[in-house]
Amino acid sequence: MKRGRDIQILLLWLMLITIGFALVASALLKAPYYTKDYFDSNEFAEEMDDFWGYFYLYEIIETNKAELLANLEVTEDEINEHRYRYGTLAEQVANIHAQYEEQIQLARLEENEDLAQFYENERDEKIKDITLNFESDEHVKKKILKEKEARFDELFQRLERDRTLYDNYKQSIYYVLKDRNTEKTFWNLSSDQTWEEMKEDERFLYETSVKGTGDDHPVTPETYRFEHHFYDFLHGDYVMDDEYVDMDYYLEALTGDLSYPILEGKLAIASEREGNRFVSNYEYYQLQQQRMIYEGGIGFVLLLAGLWFSLKKAPFRALGGGIFERAYQKLPIDLRYSAFLITLFIDLAFLFTFAQEGQFAYTYTIEHVIVIGCLIFLAFVTFSQLVLLLDVVKDPDVHSAQWRNSLLFLIISTIREAFLDLSTGFQWALMMMIVGLFGVGAAAVLYHPPLLLIYFPLTLLVLGPTLVYLFRQAGYINQIVANTWDIKSGHTPQDLPVRGRSALALLAQNINTMKKGMKQSEREQAKSERLKTELITNVSHDLRTPLTSIITYTELLKDADEQERADYIEIIDRKARRLKILIDDLFEASKMSSGNIELTLETVDVLQLLQQALAEYGEALEQSSLQLRISVPEEPLYIKADGQKIWRVFDNLIQNILKYSLEHTRVYLSVKEKKETVEIIIKNVAKYELGDNVDELLERFKRGDQSRNTEGSGLGLAIAKSIVDLHEGYLDIDVDGDLFKVIIQLPMTN
Repeated sequence: MKRGRDIQILLLWLMLITIGFALVASALLKAPYYTKDYFDSNEFAEEMDDFWGYFYLYEIIETNKAELLANLEVTEDEINEHRYRYGTLAEQVANIHAQYEEQIQLARLEENEDLAQFYENERDEKIKDITLNFESDEHVKKKILKEKEARFDELFQRLERDRTLYDNYKQSIYYVLKDRNTEKTFWNLSSDQTWEEMKEDERFLYETSVKGTGDDHPVTPETYRFEHHFYDFLHGDYVMDDEYVDMDYYLEALTGDLSYPILEGKLAIASEREGNRFVSNYEYYQLQQQRMIYEGGIGFVLLLAGLWFSLKKAPFRALGGGIFERAYQKLPIDLRYSAFLITLFIDLAFLFTFAQEGQFAYTYTIEHVIVIGCLIFLAFVTFSQLVLLLDVVKDPDVHSAQWRNSLLFLIISTIREAFLDLSTGFQWALMMMIVGLFGVGAAAVLYHPPLLLIYFPLTLLVLGPTLVYLFRQAGYINQIVANTWDIKSGHTPQDLPVRGRSALALLAQNINTMKKGMKQSEREQAKSERLKTELITNVSHDLRTPLTSIITYTELLKDADEQERADYIEIIDRKARRLKILIDDLFEASKMSSGNIELTLETVDVLQLLQQALAEYGEALEQSSLQLRISVPEEPLYIKADGQKIWRVFDNLIQNILKYSLEHTRVYLSVKEKKETVEIIIKNVAKYELGDNVDELLERFKRGDQSRNTEGSGLGLAIAKSIVDLHEGYLDIDVDGDLFKVIIQLPMTN
């Protein structure tokens, strides 16, 4: 019940708004025409333009007919135009021969010599006439004058036929005029009364003075002018361009030196109603002014009533939760905007057309009811969309989210994705255009079959290769899909062929690379699992050994004498320190490998750091049987680094040299500049066999099998590599038999 009442309120509001707006629009559209006096209006000005045009034709031209025809002239330009209208003499003669040749031949084939002779005589006469055109100006002049006279006779016949139009104006207009050029007087009064007497008898509806200006047509104070080449006064309507030129040309030639009249005098519009077009127009004009005021006032009142309804009655409650709202909200937001703008445009166009054509008459027919019903329906659709759109616009988040799901956004995203690779986008656009054009071509062939002669070769040369390319690409896509399906299923299919440089070829190449990466990842994962197991084993072994010693000697302390107790305490202390070093190195290695360490970067000389590290172990190196060979440049080599951390790298490497180098061998250490980096190379002969998995020596707790029982932690190289990596450098090892080589590269700085 309540919903039905809401619908009634909505319909009433729509009627008020629609009819009110239509009435106001109708009044506003008429306002420029009916807000001034009729005699100041464009309608009256157009009527007077017509009158002065007829006045000129009938009072000036027609009355001087004999004089004008006697003074007809032919100019040199007219003679040349007539002479060369159809080309030069040779061209015109050749054209005449061509026109008659076939007719003469056919007549002779039919053995009709008389007919052939007739055509030949006619041809020769025309050739003679054309030849005379080029030989005699007088001959051409006579022909042109004859054409002009015939044309002017036709013109005067038309003037006589259409005289009633001018007579109708003369019934409605009084005038007393004098031409200052010729002193000729023109007057049109309906009785023997003088101008002043007619004015006193109120026989004038409107009066004005006429003043001549130069060679222009008569002008009233409102500046009305007549220009014969814009308006066909013989028929009272505008004419086509060719008729403009024709009328202008002949009137100009006809008048010759006849000057335009410079008129002065008086002109008045008769107040008599019978047969007076101005009186009827004047009364209609006043009626329209009154009607405009009524329509505007009623429309304004209806709009105010509609505004009151919208504030008090909430007319659009009937839309809430209805089928229209649910269906409308499912549309993409851009389609909703487009639909709203289209219906708004149709509504306004329909409304203004209806108002402009004056459809609001005093008596209404079934057509008016239908039109108003259509307007109300269009208003309902337009305002309903506006209300529902405003509900969305009020919430910026919802509005933005709906735009992201719009059809326009989808199209733009699709086009952008298609042209991520420009060559692919342009290729597919070109192929679609080719296929589309050939579809249009097929329709053209059906409409005009001879086009098949062009269409068929183009199909073989263009459409055929295009379709082959499309099918090959489709097959290539299927091959790629099958290959990726095998990979997903856990198989290892063969590499895809890489054909050309298209996006599909790049995709195939990337899939091949991904397969290799997956294989490498599987190997790395297996290696990582193995190293993790070994790490746990090594950590357990390296930590358990000193811890076991500490526990054992602690038990022995309980029963030992003083001398043994001192020895045991010394062993326990040494093993505890060893355990502490292992744990500290383990934590430091973990922090560095995770990058969870801060560097204090400064510009340092790498040679100075190396010399400091060597000085720390100078005594140990001298006591060992190793021979150290050092090769460094004389100039300092600067790097941006944390000096303590780089010193730790050198410290770990020198410790490895002392622990794991074979006795009585040489150790080589070289430093040099190489492509904006400092390269440090250390080479020594290993004391123990290193095995095959050389890269694993950089892992934590990783040592050669036979060096397991030494005091090394297995963390030295791992810590050194982590430090170098943090400095964006490079550390690698190389083994050739028992020759062990460490290569370090660090970026230089100025």
